Amino acid sequence: MHVKSCKHDAHKPSAGLRLEWALGQFRALRLRITNPRKEILAVLAKAAKPLSSEEVFSELKKGNDLVTVYRSLATMEEAGLLRRYEFGDGVRRYELSQEQEHHHHYIRCRGCGSLEAFDGCDFEDTLARALAKTGYEMIRHTLDVQALCRACQA
Repeated sequence: MHVKSCKHDAHKPSAGLRLEWALGQFRALRLRITNPRKEILAVLAKAAKPLSSEEVFSELKKGNDLVTVYRSLATMEEAGLLRRYEFGDGVRRYELSQEQEHHHHYIRCRGCGSLEAFDGCDFEDTLARALAKTGYEMIRHTLDVQALCRACQA
């Protein structure tokens, strides 16, 4: 799967800083930092795109198992350390969910499967106002954009 970076990736913290942030969050939440979890976080910190469990597993050192990856990703997502993406292809993908990182979403091409990140949501304020009228307060949102890239339109 091909992925294009969003324009603010130049301002994205280094993989080392992203890993330190994640480990700090683990400590703050009093979660155990096992070697497999640390390796998984390191893989995600270096990733240029959201990764599936299998993609994370393939990047790990020998001696780890896929079940540990599944369980660790679920624990990290529940703790708010990861953002989960589902692009309509039946595969869950994950990336670190750093609050200090800018807000972005992805467009997935239904033809070739490429991903392209795009910045922010111009509709966030509108969404928050609409929710406030109903008495809800937004915690988070997801945006699932599926389209055809220029090459697949031809």
